[in-house]
Amino acid sequence: MEAFVYCWTDYKTKKLYVGSHKGSLDDGYICSSKYMLQEYKSRPQDFTRQIIAKGKIEDIRKFETIILKKVNARTNDIFYNKHENDGLYFDGWKKGEFTEQHRLNMSISASKRKRSSEHIKKLHNGRRGKKNSLEHNQALSRSRKGVPMDPKAIEKAKLTRMQNNDTKALASHAGKISAQKYKSDLMRQQKHSERMKLWWKERKDRKDIR
Repeated sequence: MEAFVYCWTDYKTKKLYVGSHKGSLDDGYICSSKYMLQEYKSRPQDFTRQIIAKGKIEDIRKFETIILKKVNARTNDIFYNKHENDGLYFDGWKKGEFTEQHRLNMSISASKRKRSSEHIKKLHNGRRGKKNSLEHNQALSRSRKGVPMDPKAIEKAKLTRMQNNDTKALASHAGKISAQKYKSDLMRQQKHSERMKLWWKERKDRKDIR
């Protein structure tokens, strides 16, 4: 036996869940539905599992799909299933093809989410030193073509560029003044030279110890 089709029965809510799994009957697998798992973990005593069929994974997946479509599991209130193995989910969107309303809901949800300082640090560290591949950049460019930019975002981008240019100009001016002061300050040059000689000597001593 390579895989099997199963059916969970929730005796408290009178709901069912049909699924398939590649593995053994006693490997501890429950299901892939987060909705059903949530209920199962809170009250496992209310659930029982029946094995409907066993066989090769390709046949098992096909049989599972036939059952789900036959009972209209995606829209059937009796089932925990939210799809019928066709990529179409209960609220009408396909995986990877979100509706405008779904995108709006995701954006609102993300804006309300508060990230801890540890989470933000991990996000930054995860991208640090990484560069997008040429294919990735080309895909991003294609996805943005023909998409009108928000006027507020345009104004914000202009303001950011102006601030960056001002900062660069100030940094350049400060650097020139510092360089002029250094050239005219013999005492400062001498102290800098002594520090560098000491640093090179300590570095050489460390290498000799190794």
